[in-house]
Amino acid sequence: MSAIIAGISVFLLLAAAISLLRLVKLAEQWPISGFIALAFALMAANSSLPLYRIVVGDLSPPNITTTLLCLGIAVLMAVGAYFGRPLIKALATSNQALQHREAQLADAQLTAKLGIFTLDFRDDTAWWSDEMYLRYGYEKGEFVPTVETILEIIHPEDRGRARASIDAFRQSTSSEPLEIDCRAMASSDADVRYIHSVFTPEKDNAGRTIRCRAVSQDVTELMRANIEITEREQQHQLLLDSSAVAIYGSDLSGNCTFCNAACLRLLGYENQDDLRGMSMHELIHHTRVDGSPYPVEECRINQALHGQKNIHVDSEVLIRKDGSRFPVEYWSYPVKRNGTTVGCVVTFVDITARK
Repeated sequence: MSAIIAGISVFLLLAAAISLLRLVKLAEQWPISGFIALAFALMAANSSLPLYRIVVGDLSPPNITTTLLCLGIAVLMAVGAYFGRPLIKALATSNQALQHREAQLADAQLTAKLGIFTLDFRDDTAWWSDEMYLRYGYEKGEFVPTVETILEIIHPEDRGRARASIDAFRQSTSSEPLEIDCRAMASSDADVRYIHSVFTPEKDNAGRTIRCRAVSQDVTELMRANIEITEREQQHQLLLDSSAVAIYGSDLSGNCTFCNAACLRLLGYENQDDLRGMSMHELIHHTRVDGSPYPVEECRINQALHGQKNIHVDSEVLIRKDGSRFPVEYWSYPVKRNGTTVGCVVTFVDITARK
C-alpha cells in the first residue's frame, strides 16, 4: 500500500512540475493551464507528505498543519508563476531589444571603423569599446586601457603633440571638443594606423574637466589614398618642371589649374599659387602686339576650349608680372574626358631671339 501511495505521489509531483512549466510558457496562449497547474500543485502538495513519511518509515496520519502549509506554498507558486508570466516576457523582450541595439551599434562601429572610449582624469583610468580592441589587435585582458597606456600606443613622432593637446584639454575650462589627428601603433609595431579622434569633455561643478568621451575613427585607408595621390601629383610636377617649355593648364572658364617651373620663370612669378585659380587671359594675355586691348571673346588660346581644336600661334605677346611684354609662340590643346572638353593645356616659348 505504501508503495502505491509513493508511486501516486511521484506521478502527481511530476505532473505539477510539468504543468508549472507549461504555465510559464503558455499562460498567454492557454490561460486554463494556470488552473490545471494549480490543481496538480495542490494534489502534489497533499500527497508529498505520505511520500516523505514513507521515506523516513513513518506511516502515521499526516499532520494537517504541514499539509496546509504545503498547499499554501503550492498556491503561491502557481499564482506567482501565472501572474509573473507577463513580467518575465517583458523582461525577455527588453533584453532581446537591448541585445539587438548593441549588435546594431557594433555593426555600425565596424562599418564606419569607429571606436568609442572614455578617459577618467581623476584616476587616469580608461574604457575601450570592443571595436577599439579589434582595431588595435588586442584581446581583452591583454591590454589594459589607461590614459597613459593609450598615449603609449601613439606613434613616437606624434606622441608628444598628442600628450600636450590632452594636457591642455584637461586644464581648459572650455566645453569645446578636442580633435586630434595622429598615427597609432597596433599590437604589431609594423602596423601603423592613422586615427582621427574627437574628445568631448565632462565638467565638475567647478568647471574642471574630470572625464571625457571620445570617438576614434580609423582613417588609414583615406590617408594612404591621399598620400598616394600627393605622391603622384609630386611625380607629375617633377615631370612638368623637367621641361624647358612653359606649360600651364586651364579649366573651361580659362582659370589656371596647374603650371610648371618654366611657366613661372618666363612670367616672373615665384610659385603656383600666384597663378592657380586666376584667369590666364586677364592676367597674361589681355593686350595685343600693338598695345590695344585683347577681348577674351577673341582669345585664340580659348578657341581650344570652345572650338575643340588644336591652336598654334607665333604672332602674339604675353604679359609678365611686372607688366612687360614678350613675343611668344604657343600651342593650345583641348583636354577631353569621356569625349567632353574639360579644359585645355597651353605650352609656350619666348621667341624674343627670333625677332
